Amino acid sequence: MLSVGAEGFSGADLKVLSTDVVLGPIHQLEARMLDVAPDDVHPISYCHFQQVLRGIKPSVSKADLDVYLEWNKTYGSKSL
Repeated sequence: MLSVGAEGFSGADLKVLSTDVVLGPIHQLEARMLDVAPDDVHPISYCHFQQVLRGIKPSVSKADLDVYLEWNKTYGSKSL
């Protein structure tokens, strides 16, 4: 399911997405962050990924991706 919403994302984009998702429940604690027990932090769910995906766009354009695919077709050692 995640791949549908993250189409065109680079590895670096997915790292940013994952970091934002992981930190989301912690940021929700705000000022209580230092006084909360680990069990009081909400678990991460697909809902968190959906929320973060609304605010992040892929850093690689379709045109850039087409250039890389064409290069790979001409010079690459693996077919994609």
